Amino acid sequence: MIEARNLSYTYESENNFKTSAVENISFSVNNGEILGILGKTGSGKSTLVQMLNGLLKPLSGEIILNGKNITTDFKNKYEVFSKIGLVFQYPEHQLFESTVFDDIAFGLKNQGLEKPEIHSRVIKIANMLGLNENLLSRSPLSLSGGEKRRCAIAGVMALKPDVLILDEPTAGMDLIGKNFLLKCLLDYHSQEKRSIILISHSVEEIIEVSSKILVLDKGKSVYYGSPGGLFKKDIKYLESLGLNPAQITQVMSLVKAEGYDIPESVLTVNQAQKEILKLLEKDGATA
Repeated sequence: MIEARNLSYTYESENNFKTSAVENISFSVNNGEILGILGKTGSGKSTLVQMLNGLLKPLSGEIILNGKNITTDFKNKYEVFSKIGLVFQYPEHQLFESTVFDDIAFGLKNQGLEKPEIHSRVIKIANMLGLNENLLSRSPLSLSGGEKRRCAIAGVMALKPDVLILDEPTAGMDLIGKNFLLKCLLDYHSQEKRSIILISHSVEEIIEVSSKILVLDKGKSVYYGSPGGLFKKDIKYLESLGLNPAQITQVMSLVKAEGYDIPESVLTVNQAQKEILKLLEKDGATA
């Protein structure tokens, strides 16, 4: 598991003006859990995850991975990077190898793995992310936008980090591309049983995949708990945090207002579909 203990970080400008980006944030993600992080631009999300994999050193607090402090108990930052993989927003900007295969394999080669193991991992993760083998010999720069994004993500996934962190992985993608990438992430989670931390502006994305949610506002944690608990909060309060209720929760609220028995736990499209089918079957039996 990965645990953040009272993390704080402050940026300092050239004229010694200090800006607090993260203040006293604590949370934990157990093995196999998915934590979704929500918050407006400037709320501290990106600063927080860059501390989690050692790119930024906390002003105070600790990050613990499987009982070890990532600042003091690992040999170097590269050992941390291999265990806590961070995929930046727009990772396709980091593609640089001559072929897709080599780009995905870059980190594996640096780990000193044998060629058969590298080949096996690249093929497996490429297939999981919908990158057909006929793409592996092409230049990554020749791929479509969505394929570039998945190629860049594949390079981090192939390392099999204990914790995979993705900063706005679906930013700029159309609905089809977003849904496909989220499905790929869930497939990876199901097969590898690794912890995932996902940053997104989309409430729908977060509640669709996350077992726990952390909400940041002005560098502070204002909610940490289950998806269902978050949406028991006052709607105006959620809107003040930049969290408009998911469209499906609004639709199901209207259905409930018509006198239908809808559980409060219905937060996603799949859950709503099951409940509506139950209602239709019940009405059919009554008729």
